[in-house]
Amino acid sequence: MTPHLVSLSHPEATVRRDAARAPAPSLGELLQLPRVAAWAEHQFRPLHAPETPSFVLDTLTTWLRLDACIAPTAAALSLSTSAVRKRLSRAESLLQRSLLRPPSAVHDLWLAQRALDFVARNPAPA
Repeated sequence: MTPHLVSLSHPEATVRRDAARAPAPSLGELLQLPRVAAWAEHQFRPLHAPETPSFVLDTLTTWLRLDACIAPTAAALSLSTSAVRKRLSRAESLLQRSLLRPPSAVHDLWLAQRALDFVARNPAPA
């Protein structure tokens, strides 16, 4: 037997078979993991700096919730589309990541926002 193979009678094989039968966790369950929550908080940390106006984070989170579409974000915030673009450009500058041009950080930030939403709705027990 080669060293990297596990015999089916080996205890590790039983654990692996049991894990293979377990249902896959939901996205919500994955996004609540402490490491994912820490990663998500890190993604948004620059926008929580005291000197950063709250409207930058508000604009970004609204834009992410509205599928990264400028016009619906502008309507939701009662702004012009150019004002939304300017605010998102400011967020890009603070995050040092592209939002409006490829390659974009939109997917990372969308997942991070979802993770933070899950954590906020389901706080860890103290």
